Amino acid sequence: MPSTISSSRRNSFRSKLDRKFNPNGWKKVFHPKRTMSVVDWSEKNLILSAKSTNQPGPFSTQRIPFAREPMNAFADRDVESVTCCMGSQICKSIIQACCLGYAVCEDPGPCMWVWPNADLAKKFARSRFQQMVEDCPPMRSLKMKERESWTNTDKQFVSMDVMFRGSNSPANLSSVPIRYLLLDEIDKYPTATDKEAGAVELAIHRTQSFWNRKIMAASSPTIKEGQIWLRFLEGDQRFFWVPCPFCHEYQVLETGNIRCDEYARLGEREWNWEKVRQTAAYYCDHCGEAIGDEHREQMNLAGEWRPSGQVGNHRSFQLSRLYSPWANARWGQILEEFFRSYKDSERLHDFTNNWEGMPWENAAIHADEEMILAHRADYDEGVIPGQPYCVAMTVDVQEDRIYWVIRAWGIRGTSWLVRYGIGESIKDIPMIASSRIPYFDPGQPQGVAHIRPEDVWIDSGAFTEEVYRLCRRHGFTPVKGETDNTKPWEYPVRQSKTVKGLKLIEVNRFRHEMFRRFEDPLGPDGSWYLHRGVTSPYARHLLGDKPVKEKDMYGRERVIWKQRWANHWGDCEVYQNAIALWRNVREWQGPRGVGKSRSMPLGEETPNGPGGY
Repeated sequence: MPSTISSSRRNSFRSKLDRKFNPNGWKKVFHPKRTMSVVDWSEKNLILSAKSTNQPGPFSTQRIPFAREPMNAFADRDVESVTCCMGSQICKSIIQACCLGYAVCEDPGPCMWVWPNADLAKKFARSRFQQMVEDCPPMRSLKMKERESWTNTDKQFVSMDVMFRGSNSPANLSSVPIRYLLLDEIDKYPTATDKEAGAVELAIHRTQSFWNRKIMAASSPTIKEGQIWLRFLEGDQRFFWVPCPFCHEYQVLETGNIRCDEYARLGEREWNWEKVRQTAAYYCDHCGEAIGDEHREQMNLAGEWRPSGQVGNHRSFQLSRLYSPWANARWGQILEEFFRSYKDSERLHDFTNNWEGMPWENAAIHADEEMILAHRADYDEGVIPGQPYCVAMTVDVQEDRIYWVIRAWGIRGTSWLVRYGIGESIKDIPMIASSRIPYFDPGQPQGVAHIRPEDVWIDSGAFTEEVYRLCRRHGFTPVKGETDNTKPWEYPVRQSKTVKGLKLIEVNRFRHEMFRRFEDPLGPDGSWYLHRGVTSPYARHLLGDKPVKEKDMYGRERVIWKQRWANHWGDCEVYQNAIALWRNVREWQGPRGVGKSRSMPLGEETPNGPGGY
């Protein structure tokens, strides 16, 4: 049958096909798209608002040149994982946000950004990220207009979807396949349990279907067994080397090289802080010249990342706040913070993690009886050799007896063991807690300290109802220990929502604190003392829980606490550290004569007193 289509129409149809289907178009499939680097794209398109930085305006790496290599590694085809183990406030979230913006506009693929909890994820998504999209024309042009495509936790672009999730919801982490995975502050994520893998592993499983996946983790470290430090060791372990402005030799900046003039010292661990800030400088490892704050920016610009491990498809970076260009990280301020934290193990832990960007070593692994008994001092049982701020009693209740510890807390967290012992039942607690304890303040007449009702904490694990009745009657505080790894360490002591007056204690957090005190030498302030009558059985109770290293289901080492023998006085000391945090003892510096422990003796009955319910 002859064709009914005219030749002119047929030729027109063929010309449209030729224009629509380019015969050489197949080449675009095999040739990768030519794009700019992550740094170039970010500096060209991103504008930072005051919500995300202290220097709003067009994004630039001029003052943070150490951010360039981690950002460009995100787009490197030979790199699969990028790990940033850094101190606090060193643009970790900005680096991840720049990489995400680049992916949306230049190399799209489904993305999930995981935060420690859902609240943080929502807050970042609807404030900082939303503002970033509105201020960036390429990202704003790709934003979907439908209302349901732009929620608090899900952002849909024309090119790709972005999901913001909390690590505390395993179901949300194992829902959809993703190409890009961004992990923020992973040391605060839940770890593996007997039921399922940890949050990091659950999220990484979502990327297995993509051959070109990218995993970027950023966090400040906590301990050597923390997830960010383990991932850093799995990578090529890059450190930032900068040249001395005088001898031009390269070095990694360390806190130990920051020094101030000797006349800034007033005494043992006492300093003139104004002079410390004014005279502090960084001294070169090679030539010994003093490097001022004004040289740091030029040193950073000439700096370079150097790997110290095996180079592969995992780039890992470590950086401290010593490289920070911001005004709140000058040499003098860093040295002052180090001096202030030196005698406070908890504050030194924070300095090591958030200022130096390094993990804290678990002191409990090396503790022994000799280390504990070395804290015995020259004072008798039942007295306090200094003026107390408060005197606390903690009780561990067992089926057939009770174990109790009385400890006094003084200036800047100094602590003295007053008495410890064993009782027959919880009925003995009010009598023991009514003790009048003499204290001797040098240069002052002898005083008498009392235990306040709200400073008596009783473990309610055994004989729970009897403990609650006793606490209601006398105003004592019932407590319960927890060892749930999913609870963040920012809230180690909190009120129970189900039982009024009950306090929940994250005991592993305070076990670490107790063992760190064993390593601190005895000194004028902030020391942890035992009276001269302490014997080996007491020390063994403190060592009853021991941290051991074990490998999880993925072959990674982690530290878990295991009970080896009776630990009842050790539990009492754990609760003592919880009281010190709850009462903010370390902030007390005087004036003398106003210690809380002198203000209120124990009453016969306090039906609804402080700490009761």
